[in-house]
Amino acid sequence: QQTEVPSKLVSLIYAAATDNSKWQEVCYELNKHTSAPVKMFGHSVRTYESLGLIGAGWDPVELDRYHHHFGDLNPWMQMDVAMPVGMVGVSDQALPREDLFKTEFYNDWLRPQENIVAGSAMICYRTNDKFVAMVGACRARDTDKTLPDVVALLETLSPHITQSIAISSALQNGNGSSMQHLEASRHGILLVHRSGRIGYVNTAAEHFLTSTSIASINPGNGLRSKDEGLQDYFNKAIRAMQNADFSGLPKPVAITTSPFGPGLIH
Repeated sequence: QQTEVPSKLVSLIYAAATDNSKWQEVCYELNKHTSAPVKMFGHSVRTYESLGLIGAGWDPVELDRYHHHFGDLNPWMQMDVAMPVGMVGVSDQALPREDLFKTEFYNDWLRPQENIVAGSAMICYRTNDKFVAMVGACRARDTDKTLPDVVALLETLSPHITQSIAISSALQNGNGSSMQHLEASRHGILLVHRSGRIGYVNTAAEHFLTSTSIASINPGNGLRSKDEGLQDYFNKAIRAMQNADFSGLPKPVAITTSPFGPGLIH
């Protein structure tokens, strides 16, 4: 299920690509739209240890207690450590509520907070050692309404959140030279100006464009494709950029090419 989200929220997500402090604002906006406490947290895959978190709609003292003690006891963690990046899961899939109610995590941490009984998590990022997730929590009194809303919103935002983090990862390097890092990426990266003109193409992208016929650069230095659907994707993306309409950005599109096989354009 997909749901409409305001441009401001998507704009904040992409702003976080170059300013990690914006993720706190993203949490605040998500909390406004769902009325559910929202947190973005990191955990160790092996030990479940909390690696840090931010949130909105929570008592800051409770977030601190989660980080220093209750995060390690989170019984929903078994689902989070298994889900792939971009996937949205529901707590009841990880642990039936009757079993949740027997845990210290529920009785000493969730229940005192207006009886939180469920939630939905979206995996934002992961490595072999850790993962980062965005979570919306639901209280018993309004779970039937709040939980579907949280799931729908996280599913809609998932491609934007993962894209923003991918951009952030590509731009980060120890030497302060983002272009060197972009050049070293195995992903094809093109930087496109609001005018639609391409300002930069890394080696992987250049190799892709010259080795396939799915897309090319036209004489006006813009992207073009013989595939009508892909050309429409390019056009919609440029219009959204020109109008600063983040909600108008097209969703990622899957492609298959020779000799590269399946891939994703976003």
